[in-house]
Amino acid sequence: MGEVALQLVVVVGVLATCFMVNRAPLYVVLALGFVAEIVRKLLKAGERLDNLKVGFDAELTVGQELDQLMRQEQSSFTTFRRTTSTSTTW
Repeated sequence: MGEVALQLVVVVGVLATCFMVNRAPLYVVLALGFVAEIVRKLLKAGERLDNLKVGFDAELTVGQELDQLMRQEQSSFTTFRRTTSTSTTW
């Protein structure tokens, strides 16, 4: 009876070792997949940040151009104001 128990322990040990060895590639694939997903998200965030920077630069350029045009033609702008008076004569 003792030999059967010993053989059973040896078989269980061998099976456990086989499963651990066979799971190692699975863990490697999962780790690589996780790293690939993180890198993909970082690249996507980088592209979005680049687009936001381009948009901000364009907005800043338009604002500067409008400011320059306003300063160049400041004398040509006329402000029409309507004044109200208390007495109206028709």
